[in-house]
Amino acid sequence: MEQFDNVLEELRIWLMSFSVINKLMPYRLYIMLGALGCSLLYELIFLFDYFSIFNILSTIGYYGFFLGFFMVLISKDIKWAPYGLFCKVFILLFPFTSFYLSTIIGAAVYIFLGYHLLKYTALKAKTS
Repeated sequence: MEQFDNVLEELRIWLMSFSVINKLMPYRLYIMLGALGCSLLYELIFLFDYFSIFNILSTIGYYGFFLGFFMVLISKDIKWAPYGLFCKVFILLFPFTSFYLSTIIGAAVYIFLGYHLLKYTALKAKTS
């Protein structure tokens, strides 16, 4: 756990050196959850009919999630990061009609990381 604390501290120092991150930091949860919402909206639109103009929702959802996730990861709101990963798994598997090896492996990685991050945040809350 101490090693992960060191990694988070160094990541925090590096990311906070960017002025854009400092300006977006108050909106970190909104960015992460909004990007997940964009991804879910894209999946719903893709489920009913395909319009290529809505591909921007997929792009916003993908990059916005990782931006918001890493900002949540370095903030005091780290307890919400595992739930973001679990929501990402739900959206990754959403139509629940066909499972490919790539989606199963991706979901397994997100679940694995989310589980260990959940254990880390629970242990951190217990010791604090």
